[in-house]
Amino acid sequence: MNEAFPTDNGVLARRPSPQQQAARGLVLLWCLWLLGSWISCLLLDAYIPATRLMLFASMVGMMTFWPAFRLSQERDGHAAASQVLWDWLCLNLVFQTVLWMIHGGARWNLFQALWVDAAVAGWSLLTGVVIAIGLQRSRAWARAAAMAVCVAMMLGEPLLIGVLGLMSTGDGPPAWPIVVSPLGAIANMTAPKPQIPHWHVLIVAAAAIGGWVATWLRRPD
Repeated sequence: MNEAFPTDNGVLARRPSPQQQAARGLVLLWCLWLLGSWISCLLLDAYIPATRLMLFASMVGMMTFWPAFRLSQERDGHAAASQVLWDWLCLNLVFQTVLWMIHGGARWNLFQALWVDAAVAGWSLLTGVVIAIGLQRSRAWARAAAMAVCVAMMLGEPLLIGVLGLMSTGDGPPAWPIVVSPLGAIANMTAPKPQIPHWHVLIVAAAAIGGWVATWLRRPD
């Protein structure tokens, strides 16, 4: 609950709740993350590879940094779902400044940029489902499991392909399409000859929306 406190002119103002303060801190850290990622990417000589790395860094932030930050907060089962949705909206609004700043230099057309935007929004929304479920639990192992799921969605499939490639006696890693991690979809959409995985993005978005409906219906009263 917000507490009222007197200001210099005697008017009562409301002190931000811990959840509101955490949300503001999250947005600030997200801006710093994006700024640091962009500075690091600019060290590359080629602009287009730098923009692709910037998108990968953005996805890493949304699917690992955001869960780590939020799952370390106090348990608040009633407000968890709405707080995570607000986080998701704020993070994606900030991301718009990055996407539309780099899309011209990367020579993406409008259609391509919109699908990249939809992919980032869909996978981050699905990540939010896992965060909301984790926040409804107070046990440390449940929070750790939610964090592990977020990391696995991002890096599990590429790492598995890499490990199988090292164990393979053939010419390289097994060639199957990456369907769980967003890295494959984003790599295809931003390639010199882009391929838009329409159904892939739509299925992820549908899974995220379905997960949120289920989470919202099962949230504590």
